[in-house]
Amino acid sequence: MVVLAASQTGVGDLTIDGTNVYWTNATTSSGHIMKVNKNGGTSVDGGARPGDGSAPADSGAAIASDAPVELAVANWPSDVAVDATYVYWMEQIGSSSPSQAAPGPWRVPIAGGPAVQVAKSDSVEPTGLALDQDNVYFMDDQGSLFTVPKSGGTEHLMLSDLGQVPTGLASDGTNLYISAVSALLNLPLAGGFPTVLANYGNNSPAFLAVDVTSVYVADGFTVLKVAK
Repeated sequence: MVVLAASQTGVGDLTIDGTNVYWTNATTSSGHIMKVNKNGGTSVDGGARPGDGSAPADSGAAIASDAPVELAVANWPSDVAVDATYVYWMEQIGSSSPSQAAPGPWRVPIAGGPAVQVAKSDSVEPTGLALDQDNVYFMDDQGSLFTVPKSGGTEHLMLSDLGQVPTGLASDGTNLYISAVSALLNLPLAGGFPTVLANYGNNSPAFLAVDVTSVYVADGFTVLKVAK
């Protein structure tokens, strides 16, 4: 076992790409979008500040690849996702700061740079996060599913009546998989109606992952594998 980051507070979600591990931290007063090299042993661009705050943002300081790097300061971040260029996260609760006045999806360059809000959502505590080539998908705790272009814009309602506090969301580029209350749904991104892949009683699993053939679903007690 290798410890990549210690003394982290309130880790909310985690994702990886070929090089790094990314996660969200949240406390009662602030949040952080973090990354660390998953292999270690080489230096990385210090375009963002180290997690201990010892260098200012965009200083270009060289830091060890096994040191956690803060990519962005957030308010109350939850889900996190990554593509080839950006790290995306959900801001659940807005703040009084003009730069973070509303909840919704945000993004920051993997290499470091300013964070940008993709959409200022009117949703109540948006949750869940999935990406495809062009769009960001997310939900609210009233059972609605939204999409917005990665480049930014106005959120578009895709589905409603998913039940209160749907949480899990994943995409394979062709379909969107949704952990609604008591059921796993499959929604074709090209258009059409959702279908039920599985029913799981009164549970609402919070975590979804997909591969070529299956959807993996987890709640606090059980991990399930469901054929697409």
